[in-house]
Amino acid sequence: MSLLASKESQLTKSAVGFSKNRDDPAFQAWINRSGPGLTSQSQHIKPDKKLPPHPEFAIKGTAPVKRIEDQISSGHLHELKARFNAADKDMSGALDLTEFVSMFDKLFGWTGSIKNEEQIKAFFMKIDYNSDGLIDWDEFCTYMQLELREKEDAELRQKEVTFHVPANMVVSPHKDTMCRIRSLYDGTLVSCSQDGIICFWTETMEQKRIRKAEMSVRGKPKWITDMAICNTHGKIILTTGDKEIQFFELVNFEPYCQLCQLDTTPLKMDFWSNPKDCHDCMLVYGDNVGCVNVLVISHLQEAFNYWKKGPKMNGSPSMTLDSAVNDPDSYTKYYRWKAHPDWVQWIRYISGLRSVLSCCSDPDTALIVGSPQGSTHVELALRESVTVDRSTSVYVSHRSGSINKPRPKSAIPARSRMQSDQKVFKVPKGVAMFDYSSKHKVIATGGMDQVVRIWNPFVTNKPIGKLVGHTSPILFLAISDRHGHIYTIAFDNCVKVWDIIEYACVVSVTSGAHKVLTTIDVAYFSQAQQCIALAYEQLFILKLVPHDLHHEELIKTHLLPVVAVEYSKCFKQVLTACEDSVIKVWDIDTGMKIFEFCNVHDGSPIRTITLDDTGRKLITGGQDGKIKIWNYNNGSCIRIMDKGNIDEVTSVIYAPVNLNRYVIGVGWDKEVNVFTDVIDSVYQTQTPLPSWKSVSVSNYVALLSVCCIRATVLELLLFAL
Repeated sequence: MSLLASKESQLTKSAVGFSKNRDDPAFQAWINRSGPGLTSQSQHIKPDKKLPPHPEFAIKGTAPVKRIEDQISSGHLHELKARFNAADKDMSGALDLTEFVSMFDKLFGWTGSIKNEEQIKAFFMKIDYNSDGLIDWDEFCTYMQLELREKEDAELRQKEVTFHVPANMVVSPHKDTMCRIRSLYDGTLVSCSQDGIICFWTETMEQKRIRKAEMSVRGKPKWITDMAICNTHGKIILTTGDKEIQFFELVNFEPYCQLCQLDTTPLKMDFWSNPKDCHDCMLVYGDNVGCVNVLVISHLQEAFNYWKKGPKMNGSPSMTLDSAVNDPDSYTKYYRWKAHPDWVQWIRYISGLRSVLSCCSDPDTALIVGSPQGSTHVELALRESVTVDRSTSVYVSHRSGSINKPRPKSAIPARSRMQSDQKVFKVPKGVAMFDYSSKHKVIATGGMDQVVRIWNPFVTNKPIGKLVGHTSPILFLAISDRHGHIYTIAFDNCVKVWDIIEYACVVSVTSGAHKVLTTIDVAYFSQAQQCIALAYEQLFILKLVPHDLHHEELIKTHLLPVVAVEYSKCFKQVLTACEDSVIKVWDIDTGMKIFEFCNVHDGSPIRTITLDDTGRKLITGGQDGKIKIWNYNNGSCIRIMDKGNIDEVTSVIYAPVNLNRYVIGVGWDKEVNVFTDVIDSVYQTQTPLPSWKSVSVSNYVALLSVCCIRATVLELLLFAL
């Protein structure tokens, strides 16, 4: 009884870990769907905070239809124990298939539909791997415990990150410090340096084409501060130290137009276009005085046509910002907000928040999430709005009715947002870089204090998580929603990858490993090419080893070669094995991965697999010379068959003869090894029967042909034993 209680306790802890976030709406909906089986006692179980929230019990690669074992919670477990004993009519301590089906029908409140009954029968057969037609409470708890453990291990394997080191140094045409690296719609990387040289790179990081912005003043190139790409209209946007925003053709890099005579120097820029209407765009930039500047363009092509009407300056049609935003034909509205007391270090428009995010080194205004256009409420707009009489160059305040001092005609006022239009996050030593996760709805920040903070965008007083590990200030940060990772780079060139759910460091790559010893000024994470680009004057590429299926044209079942495939008629599943000692189970109808378990032969490659006559057990043979029997539905090893040497097993078959069952294996030891599959054996490791040694036949190929002998011939051979 102590063993059963121990297994029940372990299973309870595992099940609780998978139902952590009980206040989540999705989890509450799942409880309602589960019916009255969840008792009041289970609703007060304290969750395990170390495990990630998993309200839907779905892991990557699972089929969309939830299996019966996925719907069992810790609350069900307590009630299931009582129902298990109640369903045992003959008091034998075990349930047959009929009793098992009736027990689950009552637990989940099902009406006994054919589909649900088939799921319960399949679940019964997975647990009853020895095909004796009975399941006791010990077998049930063991199955659930092992499957939950393998699920957790599979999730951890999905989060593994591996880099190709050292980083690949690419010969760069840039002669000055790079200011920005971005990617086109097809994943092509584009790098830009401060001297105006722009380089396009292929997928193999070869120079595709190089362009130089013809922007010389007194024989010297202009200082390029940032670059953005308008993929929808084929434009490259550059900001310069001469207070200009310049537009170039993406194809031939010919000057298209420019906005000049800005009030301040733009330092960081971001461009956003509405995916539903490519003409609806927004250009935001932060300047050297801490202002956030927003250009809201309702029709980009019409705005371009209007801006091209301006006089040419240095070979490009130019228009002042004043003229561009005051004429209704330009389809442009301009907003300027005084956000920070120091220059803006990073800026982005996040459509999911409908806000402009900006940061600086000031601790009191480290990160600001603000409305791009301000409040739209009529009373608030009238109370706080300030209009400009352009004919007299005078401010007119609606609130006081007073007229302020005149200002130069080209100046555009900077206003402060109302408190309701922005959220201010205070961070010690400020924020140097941030990113937003549209999947997890969180903001990650990093800066001089060497700490990565995770924020709820609507809660400013305290971060929801801190990631500590860097020993120097953080200069780069990016979030990958596909993998749930945060990539950070510090001034000491240390690259770290963090898990965004568990708030833990997944991998850390120092400069001694990736061999990037120069100063890094700019970095970029490419989602399409799965790499991190590090740059100063030279470009370094740190490639990631893929761990999942990225492209439909390059679908891979395993990372290493597949060595064997089997089909289970019992469960309508396909089993695949690879040289990485991994077994994966796939649904034949949907093609989705149902389950996987690794280290089948302790890291040695798998060479052959087969199923028993019932289709419920899997037999594997490996390069380590061992044959193993598995319950492949939960990844538990039932028995190890050791033939006494480490010679590779090349083929195995399962041979039922009358009431006896045998496992036969051959390999490089030139012997036919026969093992008896005893269901009630208490031994984990089993030795073979007296072996057939190759005396008259020296060629091992003759032994390999034994695996092609049919069961009728094997009966005669085994009878001779």
